[in-house]
Amino acid sequence: MSGRMDWLSPRRRHANRASDARCGSKLANTATFPHFRAVTHDLAATIEQAWDRRDSLYSTTSGPVRDAVDRALDELDAGRFRVAEKVDGQWQVHQWLKKAVLLSFRLNDMKLIEGA
Repeated sequence: MSGRMDWLSPRRRHANRASDARCGSKLANTATFPHFRAVTHDLAATIEQAWDRRDSLYSTTSGPVRDAVDRALDELDAGRFRVAEKVDGQWQVHQWLKKAVLLSFRLNDMKLIEGA
């Protein structure tokens, strides 16, 4: 067991592994980000569904899809979510977060950034 999960009880470690197995590579290591489990399942599901219908998303899109993408980007910017992380010596990529970044390009108009 990695040092990151030592603080969890054996039952909790088993629950984390079971949850991670159900979600595949879509969710980050919950031991690294304890609050992650509470928000990620709904957030990831919304982003995955939006990805499947990305051709219907535009800069005028509002509602749950925009909110989910904005939240994912905010969490990435704050360092609470990671698109990829090393777990037990192996890189794990969280595809739903990559999709959130890509969806943000559909949801936001391109504009010139001064001084860039």
